[in-house]
Amino acid sequence: MNRAFLYGDGFFEAFKVVKGVPLFWNYHWERIQRTISFLRFENSFSEDELKVQISNYLQEVSLENGRLRITFFRTGKGKYLPESNAYQIDFNSAELEGSRFELQRIEKLHLSLIQLPRHISGNFKLIAKPMQVLAALDAKENGVGEAVLLNDQNEVCEGISGNVFILKNNQLFTPPLVSGCLAGTMRALLLKEYPNTFEKTLSKDDLTSAEAIIFTNSTKGITVYSKFDSENTFQPLVDWLNEKMLSSIQDFQGN
Repeated sequence: MNRAFLYGDGFFEAFKVVKGVPLFWNYHWERIQRTISFLRFENSFSEDELKVQISNYLQEVSLENGRLRITFFRTGKGKYLPESNAYQIDFNSAELEGSRFELQRIEKLHLSLIQLPRHISGNFKLIAKPMQVLAALDAKENGVGEAVLLNDQNEVCEGISGNVFILKNNQLFTPPLVSGCLAGTMRALLLKEYPNTFEKTLSKDDLTSAEAIIFTNSTKGITVYSKFDSENTFQPLVDWLNEKMLSSIQDFQGN
């Protein structure tokens, strides 16, 4: 029985795969490196070595369009104090219909009673996600598939399975990493490359006054809650995302 199961000692990365290639590789690789450093793992693979393993796996399972999860876990014995900082990886995948991102909408907005700690550990995709699991169960009981989670300072933190943005005056705002939110790859892409996108500490009042609330996820793309016609407003964002998708395929292939 490995340390991932015994102690949740590891993390994972989830990619959208298109044409047999994981998207937005540069953003994922950057987070992998930061998470390895945070967990004090020994660097076992170079970027090129990991890309070769990913490519071989995707060819082996013949995954053209789908979702790829890579789990990184510390090996060796020990209890809370590990005897080794080496790590292994495990691949897991599933097929998805279609390759393009599509605009998704939700009709009801739910504010979860589950609160997340305002801590740096929330920035990483660590294996243990009990609060998100409870929030998902809470959302299901309330008849919704997504929810906004606050941190223990009553600041807006994130969604169940990704980051949250609000739209105000043609600007997008998302909580800063100090809120304890996930350092999502889609979040990083929008902050770096999409116009008029900023970090800002957000309150429940900001949710109420927002023109729209947007959830981002590396495999699902964009999900919008809005009281007005969201298609005309947000389709350009989805179209932009699909353009970036094509260029990110070349990034992984090194072209």
